[in-house]
Amino acid sequence: MKIEKERKFILKRVPENIDIKSGIKMEQYYLKLSAKETEQGFDVKRIRRSVWANGMQKAYLTFKSRGLMERLESEKEITADEFEMLKKSAFKYISKVRFIYELNGFTVELDIFSGRDLTMAEIESPEAEKFQAPGDWKEVTGDPSYQNVNLAVDFIKLN
Repeated sequence: MKIEKERKFILKRVPENIDIKSGIKMEQYYLKLSAKETEQGFDVKRIRRSVWANGMQKAYLTFKSRGLMERLESEKEITADEFEMLKKSAFKYISKVRFIYELNGFTVELDIFSGRDLTMAEIESPEAEKFQAPGDWKEVTGDPSYQNVNLAVDFIKLN
């Protein structure tokens, strides 16, 4: 288990240096926590499938504790079959395309969300508080409505 420390920002536009073809397509499904998982301090249970432009795919099962800038995270890679099985019990869903690039000495994960006019940047680093954001980025780290689980739509509406 590791401590995830990240800051989130809203962008009015996609930076010019982003190669739109290089994006990683991500689909995330949110699952109900068991009583044991809740007792362990977890607040979110998620599966994610990432698909790169070259066709490579990876899937993960992730648990996260409560928190906005800092929280505990446990993640393990799962098979495509495990992903498909777990997906059947999901109650929320979100998809996005992610672009990764360097800015001011930090790795930026830029997400463009499907089905909504929302572009966000995340800086995940033990020293995230030192990141100097461009002046037109609006920080939303402290706003829980911008956590992916809260941006996700009810999965039942998609079926």
